[in-house]
Amino acid sequence: MTSPLDCFAGFQDVYGQEVRLRLKTLTPLYTGGIGQRGDQLHSSGLLGSIRAFSGLVARAVGDSGFEARVWGNAGTREQKPSAKGVSLRIDTSGLQRISLPERPIKIPKQDRTQKDSSWYFNGSPAMEGTLGLSLLPLGISDEDWNLLMIALRIQARHASFCAKDQFGMGVVEAEGLPPATALALDETRRGAGFSLLRCVFADL
Repeated sequence: MTSPLDCFAGFQDVYGQEVRLRLKTLTPLYTGGIGQRGDQLHSSGLLGSIRAFSGLVARAVGDSGFEARVWGNAGTREQKPSAKGVSLRIDTSGLQRISLPERPIKIPKQDRTQKDSSWYFNGSPAMEGTLGLSLLPLGISDEDWNLLMIALRIQARHASFCAKDQFGMGVVEAEGLPPATALALDETRRGAGFSLLRCVFADL
């Protein structure tokens, strides 16, 4: 019987180079799941977090159509449905299951005039260790792939992965971040939507 992973064999020669990352957890990856009692890491949770963050980065530079082009859409009255332009594979063999504490963890504030912060857990399972992540372009443009690689670099360094039901979960350290080319200003003004490149922040 053919493995589903074997179906991807040879795609690198047709569509482009597969990007493979090793993500070491700094805080556990939260599995979520039904009733927040998931017992394993689901690729859909990873895919959803990458989709959401890359779409956020794209909209920040004024590209409102990136998410539909790269991640597909179910179709609307004005737009035909389309499939995802990226495949995702994960290797969870380097992860081990742990249990989160059932009591809130108090984080003391340095300023004693303020209340301490609390992290609330519910005894749910989580995963820690090293996660293998592979992304393969399936017919998206070089420009969209480059923007996805930029978003992935930002997400690995400054954001989080997987289910977002627990605060502070999913912070990772990436080995061998994928190469990316800096965005030129004229390439980021394709859409008419909101763009941080057209904003100024000031104290009044």
